[in-house]
Amino acid sequence: MLNVYQSNRTERLVDALCENLARNPAGPFDPTVILTHSFGLGQWLRIGIGERLGIAAGIVTSLPATWIWRVCQETLGLDEAADRSAFDAEVMAFVLARLTA
Repeated sequence: MLNVYQSNRTERLVDALCENLARNPAGPFDPTVILTHSFGLGQWLRIGIGERLGIAAGIVTSLPATWIWRVCQETLGLDEAADRSAFDAEVMAFVLARLTA
């Protein structure tokens, strides 16, 4: 399920997230994936969830591009060895250099 919450106050967002997690808990072996714009925010969310709910097990935070790449690999059956997205900055630099040469 996809839930989108918007606020300028991160405390309100983590409160809403915790309410949602308490109402709709994941299974014991199912991860709860939360997309964030930075690794620091993901760490802060896990700490906030742990403080409010007492535990933050099974919480996986990911950057949107990383998550999309993983979903594409799983859905399209792409080679698991291809751990780098074709849209990574380093890969794109070579593609752009070839196109502009």
